[in-house]
Amino acid sequence: MTEKLEKKVTNLTYAVAGITVILALLVVYFFTQFNALDTRVDQELFNQNTQLAGRLTSIESKVAELEYLNPYQEVTLYAFYDSSCTACNNEFVTNMNTAALSKNNIQLQKVDVAGQEGVPLERVPAFYSLQADAINNQGLANFFNNELAGAGFSVEYAGDAVVAFAPGITSRIGAACEGEKPLVQVFYLSDSMLGSQAMANAKSFFSPLNESVDFQQYCIALNETDESKCIADIGSEAFEEGMELYETYSIGSEDYARSIVDCKYEFSVLDYSDVQAAFCSLYPEYCEELIE
Repeated sequence: MTEKLEKKVTNLTYAVAGITVILALLVVYFFTQFNALDTRVDQELFNQNTQLAGRLTSIESKVAELEYLNPYQEVTLYAFYDSSCTACNNEFVTNMNTAALSKNNIQLQKVDVAGQEGVPLERVPAFYSLQADAINNQGLANFFNNELAGAGFSVEYAGDAVVAFAPGITSRIGAACEGEKPLVQVFYLSDSMLGSQAMANAKSFFSPLNESVDFQQYCIALNETDESKCIADIGSEAFEEGMELYETYSIGSEDYARSIVDCKYEFSVLDYSDVQAAFCSLYPEYCEELIE
């Protein structure tokens, strides 16, 4: 009886041990399968992410290519004017049709510089934009080179910007000079027939006002030969003073002759009518003297 019982216990022990081994093998099997499945899922997700990243890069590249091919990218055009300058042609910028510009994806921002500092221009009214914007928007480039140039604006490319100054009187940024009588400074290039003729126009107009205005003429030289001509014309002291003012005012070499009144108001003196129209708009009381 005891032997049979011991035998049953032994058999039961072996059975339990066998079941335990089988369970252990099953656990190892399922763990291995789950681990392999997790690895496959991770690999599939990685492959999908890689494919999505590649597609996204391709889409971004195509968008960038389309933007590059688009000749009318969105750009900003600034219109600067000085409301305190009643003699300036501010209507060129204040009356600008923004709808026409918007059709070419050009956003116009009008800026009144009266009493302001930090303006990126020496004088106004003027239109201003980055050269990169003019390159990226054909409508903006046409606006500067065709519409504004055709309307008498002086279009200049300086640094990374393109600027178009309005014809007629422009107001220089900063305060005007104060004196007992108007200060008239005329700058002309010594090597230019246009400059010499403009200087003659200025002298002809201001000569009758000799007692009423402080008239100063400055000869500008761009090389040593011109320097000797200027010194012979106005003297070395006036020449040196004029060259310093020429740099201070940042007058372009393409301007054969310019006049600046009261260190503030600048205009061309190439034609007698230009001189008369500009100065008389600033000081109409002096023109009344000429008419009388």
